[in-house]
Amino acid sequence: MTTITDEVFLFILTFKEHNGGVSPTMREIQKGCDLPSTSTVHKHLKKLEEQGRIIRTKSRRIRLPHDFYAESPLALTRLQPNARGTVCLRVIPAQETTS
Repeated sequence: MTTITDEVFLFILTFKEHNGGVSPTMREIQKGCDLPSTSTVHKHLKKLEEQGRIIRTKSRRIRLPHDFYAESPLALTRLQPNARGTVCLRVIPAQETTS
């Protein structure tokens, strides 16, 4: 099952890929993942940081650890619009993709 935190992570990956490595702002993440507030975004970014999936810098950039991809239990699916029609990636656990 996909969590909101996974959706935020994949939104960040997609945004950085399509914007030359530039990190999304809190407001862009909020809108892109249809979250109610930037404080909700902050909560999910903090959780991603605690999991070691992102590194936040003093300049508010979001870096991605190189070793995460080799150990990721997630497989990406295609871009799908959310309730507002905004594109946000959806994920499925890797074990479901191998069966």
